[in-house]
Amino acid sequence: MSMSDQRPTSAAEALPMTDILPLVLRCLSKDLASLCACALVDRSSTKAASAVLYRNIVFSPPWTATLDLNEAQKYSRPGTILHSAALPHYAAYVKTVEIGGSISMRRTPINPLAKCLIAAIPAWTNLVTITIIPAQAPEGLFVEPLRLLQSLPELRILKVNSTCTDAISAPVLSQIVGLRSLTVIDPNRAMLDLLPNWLSRLSGTLRQMHLLENCGSITPGVLQTIQPLAAQLQSFSLGLSYSLEDGHVLQFLTRLPRLQNLQLRYYWQMKQPPTAPQITTLRKFVVNHTHIDFLSHVHHLSRWVRRIAFRSHLEHLELVMDNFEYFRGPYLNYGGLVEHTSYKHGGSLRVLRLTHGYIDSTTTALFCQQCPNLEEISLGVSMSTLREFPQKAAPLSKLRRAAFRICNMKSSQVQKDFTDEAAADFFETLKCADLRHLAVNCMTWEGKWTANERNEVKFIVRRQPLS
Repeated sequence: MSMSDQRPTSAAEALPMTDILPLVLRCLSKDLASLCACALVDRSSTKAASAVLYRNIVFSPPWTATLDLNEAQKYSRPGTILHSAALPHYAAYVKTVEIGGSISMRRTPINPLAKCLIAAIPAWTNLVTITIIPAQAPEGLFVEPLRLLQSLPELRILKVNSTCTDAISAPVLSQIVGLRSLTVIDPNRAMLDLLPNWLSRLSGTLRQMHLLENCGSITPGVLQTIQPLAAQLQSFSLGLSYSLEDGHVLQFLTRLPRLQNLQLRYYWQMKQPPTAPQITTLRKFVVNHTHIDFLSHVHHLSRWVRRIAFRSHLEHLELVMDNFEYFRGPYLNYGGLVEHTSYKHGGSLRVLRLTHGYIDSTTTALFCQQCPNLEEISLGVSMSTLREFPQKAAPLSKLRRAAFRICNMKSSQVQKDFTDEAAADFFETLKCADLRHLAVNCMTWEGKWTANERNEVKFIVRRQPLS
């Protein structure tokens, strides 16, 4: 065959499928049915699909009121998730493992979970993240699995709750080294007694430490003990401890020279620290708090937030209310906090999330003018403010996501007043090239560019189904 007889190779045909297929299947990471179908096509598709399917392993059995005598078979029989993920041709793909749900309270060796994990963990040589947060589990169940985690070379992120911090498990847990991120939910005295020595062994690698939920065992003495060992932290979280005053916490935070991300639990205190903290490196601040019924408490919370972030250049400010999905009002005015944030952090702010707080039209116009770099907002507003927002938000050229909670209006009425046509008009009027996501109460719309058969490109807005 002469060179002139050879058919020219297109650019698409020249690209190797072994390189393209993993990238395509990665876009289907949440579509398990499609991934399973792809795995049945051929050998290369099986390998690419398996890498996505087994990358994140979640084992979370539901709670049951009856004793299951066949429980061992559910854990270890062929085809179950833990058994499959431990097979040699799949184990190397495992990067993240989460153990949650309700574990049987029967102890080892009757409880089969520990045996399954003992068989699987040595095979997960590429494991980076493991989360062990079941709602219940017998004491000491995870002792041997935790011991095996000490030998995993790639393990960097560890998250555990009280099922791994009892008097039997805590000494084994504290021997794990090489971590970049450590999260402990409901840290108890057994865990906190070992924490200083553990932090000294992690001092070369640890950059994130999160002590969450019930932190009543954390006292001023505990903070003083771990403070010299926490100077390298870039991210820190602290749950609720009535043993700590704001002064104790702020003094601890001031001595973290690299702190960038902070999450704190707010509760009302009469005594205020005499001086504001000097936290100049803070970039992200997340505040958790309970439901607030009085405007005076809103003002107190706002002053507390402003005080902590005063010396910093915030890029992300988020207030999170407990059980917000059940919140029906009243929506109190957080305009003072938003105004201060706009003036103080307007040039640096990228994300503002305050869905449970009401922001009036005047304040909305102000932060749109003062915060031109905003990429994501989540606010509580009135219906009239929502309709006016596209005109006021012209300076927000980088906005990508916008979420609104319509205050003091029934959801059924919101759905009638803000239709798909109104959402399309919102995108068109705002004229923000980066905006792709709009949420109003429980309704969500996504915008994207599409091309038809004639290669005509058009921007369309479609409502997303409820998850």
